[in-house]
Amino acid sequence: MDSGLKLVLDARSDAPDIAARALARWLCTVGWPAEDAQDLVFAAREAVCNSVDHAYRGEAVGRVDVDAVVRDEAGVVELTVVDQGQWRRWGDVGRRGYGIPLMRAAVPDVVIGTAGPGTWVRLRSGPGPTSGSPSSTSSPNPAGAAS
Repeated sequence: MDSGLKLVLDARSDAPDIAARALARWLCTVGWPAEDAQDLVFAAREAVCNSVDHAYRGEAVGRVDVDAVVRDEAGVVELTVVDQGQWRRWGDVGRRGYGIPLMRAAVPDVVIGTAGPGTWVRLRSGPGPTSGSPSSTSSPNPAGAAS
């Protein structure tokens, strides 16, 4: 049984890419073909990006926790991104403010909440590949993620 993915990242500008690469690799190990993983990886990257951009702005570097696990026999992946910062809106949104709608467009279930200091985002995928599905042997590299 897979034990899941657990990451503890410094809330820096490279955290979203680190999380995306690690999640893509983990999804491959649990049998998700790279092309099926792209939406979940994209949504997770956006969630981490929001923590980096909003939770700790103007403070010392904080922490972002990323946990993923396959929840049921249908292969649904549940991914949680948690920070301990305080949500801050950018003054002039301009070209910003699309992260949450993008997450909601990419995965079927997005729930956002607060608990004490910090914010959490839970992303749930649709059903994953069945145990009889062939797994992709190529190395997943989501668009926008650095190698």
